[in-house]
Amino acid sequence: MLKEFDKINILALGEKRIFKTQGNFGVRENSIEINFSKRDDAYKHFIKLHMNHYIITSLLISKGDETSDLENYKTIFITDSDKKVMLIKQQVQ
Repeated sequence: MLKEFDKINILALGEKRIFKTQGNFGVRENSIEINFSKRDDAYKHFIKLHMNHYIITSLLISKGDETSDLENYKTIFITDSDKKVMLIKQQVQ
């Protein structure tokens, strides 16, 4: 089931970025699908993380008071035509 969001906080390589953005997302056992409404700064930041193979150590996706707190994910692919980002859970040693 997909949930809507209006804010994303991303922590990767010690850099925290906060974006006001819109779309929906779904969490499965070991993966996350994020669908952005537009190609905004948050979407472009995921492209940067993907191109550099960075692991997202903390990801907060929220709408109003409801927040999903997710840790240790890496982008596995981005589809530009429908503004979709797929993340997969990474094992941390």
